[in-house]
This record gives sequence, structure tokens and C-alpha cells, in this order.
Amino acid sequence: MAVIHSSYYAMFHGARAVLFHAVGSAPKRHDGVIQQFGLLVRDLDDALRAAGKAFNEVKDERTAADYDETIVPSPEEAKDAHLAAANFLAICGVRYGFRPPSP
Repeated sequence: MAVIHSSYYAMFHGARAVLFHAVGSAPKRHDGVIQQFGLLVRDLDDALRAAGKAFNEVKDERTAADYDETIVPSPEEAKDAHLAAANFLAICGVRYGFRPPSP
């Protein structure tokens, strides 16, 4: 559950960084960030559109895992969310020129 939660928040903060970089501002609310990110990437390349779709999917998984006591994510679901977040950040980093912090 924590992996899905953390993966989503990595994507959320990454999307906000992209929005700040691309348009100069970003919503604070989760649905607003997802919507604005989707609008930003809808006419761009397939990789960014897929990243937007993955962002939305991981948000749904995070919401279910955090708020529905009957949902117990499998290790595979956690691994998939982690991979989706890593891909999301990599794609956004390449497209928008972000660099990881130096050691």
C-alpha cells in the first residue's frame, strides 16, 4: 500500500513541476493537477499521453488503497505502480529537461 501511495505522490509532484515549468502555475488539488497535466500533454507525443494515463490510473489505485479497507494491493500491483512512477518521471524529465540532483 505504501509503495502505491508513494508512487502516486512522486507522480503528483512531478506533474506539478512540469506544469510550473510549462505554464508557470499548477493547481494544488489532485484532480486539478491531473486535469491540467492531461490538457498539457493531450496534443503531444504518445509517451507523454501514456504517462498522463498512468498518472490517472495510479491515482485511482492510491485512492482505493488508502480509503477502502477491503482493498489489499498485491505485490505485483505495488511493483506496477512503482514502475509507472519511474517511467512517468523519466518521460517528464526528458521532455522538460529536468535533471536529477547531483550526488
